[in-house]
Amino acid sequence: YWINSCRESAPKGGGASIMTVLISQSDLTDNHTHVAEAQDKSKSKTSETTSNEQETKAESILSEAEKEEVSKSTADTFDKSSNEAKSSQGMKQQEDHSHAFISVKRLPSASGPQKVYEEQNFRPLPNGDCGDGIVNPHSKDQVADKYWAQRKRLFTRYDDGIQLDKEGWYSVTPEAIANHIADRVISSSNGNGNGFVILDAFCGCGGNATAFARRPEVSLVVCVDTDLGRLQMAAKNASIYNIEKEKLLFIHDNAIQILSRYSNGTLIATTKVDNDRHEESKLHDYTCNGTLPNQLDCIFLAPPWGGVEYEQIGKGHFSVKTHISVKDSEDSTVNGEQLLSMTAKASQRCVYFLPRNLNGIAMGRSALQAGYTGSVELEKNVLNGKFKTIAVFLGFDSNDSTLKNKE
Repeated sequence: YWINSCRESAPKGGGASIMTVLISQSDLTDNHTHVAEAQDKSKSKTSETTSNEQETKAESILSEAEKEEVSKSTADTFDKSSNEAKSSQGMKQQEDHSHAFISVKRLPSASGPQKVYEEQNFRPLPNGDCGDGIVNPHSKDQVADKYWAQRKRLFTRYDDGIQLDKEGWYSVTPEAIANHIADRVISSSNGNGNGFVILDAFCGCGGNATAFARRPEVSLVVCVDTDLGRLQMAAKNASIYNIEKEKLLFIHDNAIQILSRYSNGTLIATTKVDNDRHEESKLHDYTCNGTLPNQLDCIFLAPPWGGVEYEQIGKGHFSVKTHISVKDSEDSTVNGEQLLSMTAKASQRCVYFLPRNLNGIAMGRSALQAGYTGSVELEKNVLNGKFKTIAVFLGFDSNDSTLKNKE
């Protein structure tokens, strides 16, 4: 996994790396869509015991020697990322890390051959028929057959009235992956219990926001998007999953503007969206453009990857610095590396959701440029045996979810 690039980046005459990219892997199936729902229905001691047993089992996958080795490389990430991010000015860093030597370490979950699954209840047939006899009713340029066939992987409750626009069909996170990411973020709470607050900076049609909100430990998900129509869809979709009205706050604004209101997880600017176009309102009974929370525990970043053409960039060539562009205002944009720098200042913990052709070496350098040190974890999200996406975990304590490996 990018080993050749890593060797090419090594300084002449040797020398130690200042950033380690940890490669892990989550092997998910369609059954994972039921995990969060089950946790919603039961907060009993029995479920807590089961969760603790699962965590213990996950931790045991790493040998004591491996735990010590990886812990040394990650122990300072959480504290240093905050201090360095706060000390940087604007988007300019004191050092240029564009050619830094990045080391790579596979964790046990990413070792060995790829698992193969025999998919149940799914048969790809012509015209978007997934085996249920229902063909794609949309035009091919609006909804591709492959997305229609997997509609119940995107949302298991699709038939209950889920709404998606053209971009949402190819950009929404499949429910199993969204639930898994929510599980991992919450497992890093260090026993803080309920009251977790998450900022979904590019909400879209609400797949990840809904997954976060289904967790009983989450008290609020702040859902930001510049497209009011998508926010309306996200609110509708959340209502189908019976998300409580107080657990979602929709913000019709630019993600950059909202990020700039926070420093180290604490609100530093005005508490309400103060754009005249964005008056407080309701979207399917959820508040839109209300008061921002005083604290953030984690930021989830899933900016546009450049449409369905992102795969044409080639395997292992996608870079957040080069291939992600987000509007800062009507006249200016920031790239994905600058976006990460802003995020590092706003909150210590971040999950960056990216395509499977991400270059891990470039990602490690972008993390350094944003102020993170020690290590970052790149988790390969595999669904039904197919490599789908990468979730990058930054600023997480090494004793928490970053090192709680999956089987």
